[in-house]
Amino acid sequence: MRRAVNGRGVLKAFLVMSVLIIVFVISFALIFHRGGEHVSAFCSRVSSGITLVELAAMAEEEGVELKLPGHRREDGMFLVRAHSRASFGRHTCLVVHDGERVVGAQFEVAD
Repeated sequence: MRRAVNGRGVLKAFLVMSVLIIVFVISFALIFHRGGEHVSAFCSRVSSGITLVELAAMAEEEGVELKLPGHRREDGMFLVRAHSRASFGRHTCLVVHDGERVVGAQFEVAD
């Protein structure tokens, strides 16, 4: 015996799935946005002359990942990318240092 498809059941399932998808998209967007805010706040606090210990402490306070010492450039300076996993690498802070102190920092958004 075949069971007839209930129109209300299909509609209810569709509505539940639609709400779940909308909640997922909104929560993803909020997490992504907050990750960018963390990196931006971190980068605005970075100033020339601070030590790498101070830099690492600021990164931890802001919830930003930072792998020191970074990559050595041809001019002898180091380049470190600070980022948040929440922004999936879209928002980064490029920090340049000499091995002891910060020389400069720049916030970037990859589009």
